[in-house]
Amino acid sequence: RLRTVGGRHPECIEEKVALQRAKARLEFCQQKVDIVRRVNVDVSQQADDYRGRTGLLQRLLDEDVPNVLAMLSRMIDAIEAYAAIGVLPDDSAAVQLSAGASEPTSEAVVVAGEQNGNEDLSNAKLQTGSNALELPNPH
Repeated sequence: RLRTVGGRHPECIEEKVALQRAKARLEFCQQKVDIVRRVNVDVSQQADDYRGRTGLLQRLLDEDVPNVLAMLSRMIDAIEAYAAIGVLPDDSAAVQLSAGASEPTSEAVVVAGEQNGNEDLSNAKLQTGSNALELPNPH
């Protein structure tokens, strides 16, 4: 828009205003770029922290929960076997858990100590084959 007025060039007022607006807009955009860079660093750090925490949770869900469930299952089995013991006869040191059997089997046998003619289940052990499981004192 360079107009000549009487052979002279005007002072380019419109162009100077446009240049000032462009410089102001450039400065504004540069400030926003700086803000985005700082926020990007913070977001990256937060994302890394989140991934670390979810990794721990994933490991917990993948490994620890199945292990705990298996342990609880074994505990439940031991408690159910302990509850199924019932009363030991006075003259026996070993009683079968299976009802009606006359001889101990390799499935499950309870070994208990006797004190003063009374059965003491506080030292009872549940034996299955070659494995022995200590049972807790019910009192």
